[in-house]
Amino acid sequence: MRNVVAILCAVLASGCVSTTPTGYWYRDSDGRRVDATEATLATFNKDRVICDGKAAEAAMTRSVNLSEYNNQLINLIFDGCLNERGYTRKPE
Repeated sequence: MRNVVAILCAVLASGCVSTTPTGYWYRDSDGRRVDATEATLATFNKDRVICDGKAAEAAMTRSVNLSEYNNQLINLIFDGCLNERGYTRKPE
């Protein structure tokens, strides 16, 4: 019985782990972080807003509401959009 309770607690706690990707964004053109200068940060923020919109649009069109799966999918869409615009996320 204790094993069942321990497993149940572990499963419930694992659902609280965040799947939000971490790291910094870099420009592919020169390898610099996007916050290296105000100009690069401003350009990145414009591209980020566009990619946020694409990710939000994808979230609204999902017919299956599996929140963990949807979160991962939305993160992939967002990252892919920024990759297409010349940015790469690298670990901290």
